[in-house]
Amino acid sequence: MPNPTLLPIETWGARNPSCLEWTDACHICARGPSGKPQCSIVGIACVQKAATCTKQAPAKP
Repeated sequence: MPNPTLLPIETWGARNPSCLEWTDACHICARGPSGKPQCSIVGIACVQKAATCTKQAPAKP
């Protein structure tokens, strides 16, 4: 059963717009060309963790 205190992976991405790729140890998500997240399907034995950014957008000058 998923942890009810963790945000859905798409919601986490929406709240962190400068993150281009992120994971919760179950899903791997990336922003598509439209900016909308595209996420993988959960595996069988997945233990969801707090989402973390794995690729940040370059800082604007």
